Amino acid sequence: MRLFRLHFSFVSLLLIGCLHGQNTVVGVVANSEGTEKNVRPKTLAVQSGLSYSVINNRFETRALYKPGLNLGLVRRFSPWFALELGFNRYFRHDAISLADIQSWSADLNGQLSMKIGESDLYFRTVFGLGYVDWKGYYVGPNLNDNYHYYFGKLLNDRFMTANLGWGFSHMFMKQRLEGFGDFRLRIAKDPRVLFSITDTAFLFGIRYTLLDSNNQSEKQGRADRKGNKNKKSHDDMW
Repeated sequence: MRLFRLHFSFVSLLLIGCLHGQNTVVGVVANSEGTEKNVRPKTLAVQSGLSYSVINNRFETRALYKPGLNLGLVRRFSPWFALELGFNRYFRHDAISLADIQSWSADLNGQLSMKIGESDLYFRTVFGLGYVDWKGYYVGPNLNDNYHYYFGKLLNDRFMTANLGWGFSHMFMKQRLEGFGDFRLRIAKDPRVLFSITDTAFLFGIRYTLLDSNNQSEKQGRADRKGNKNKKSHDDMW
């Protein structure tokens, strides 16, 4: 419960800070008259990175992290809110009493971001839902229940999760490239207790903006100004 209260406090403070300070991250572009106006950046980006995860501590060892790959699609709706659709695929590995473990997960997360000062560094919190698909083969000697397991038995575990996380990101290349690092938790219902943390993970990667309304508005503004300039030049001839 302390974890939930702590995260709720983080989200509340971050949301208040975003609502009061969002003007510091709103872009400025020129309109057709050549004057400046504020716009809210709406972007579509792809991301790729590495994930170091416990994956599923119902069967695997706690605090023993395994590597995997992350791919994602991010849609930003405002300077402080974005939706992330992510996919994680973890490399095959072994664990105590288990062999040939294969797993993947899919997540739909919201992200609240707050710019730190006048820099291009952002603090963010992550929250959402996920699905985990995990399977491995029992090879002994035990998982505290030798009567239930036998050598070579395939164990499958599929479950929904609630996701929580915190992290930082930094913008490069005129706001088109973003490096990020997060610490995330997955919380799920466990047969033995009501809810438990089934996974803790570190996520590192880069994100590249494919579509940027700021750049499109800026290009349109330049085209309009150029058109107006050419029109004035044509009028001056007469």
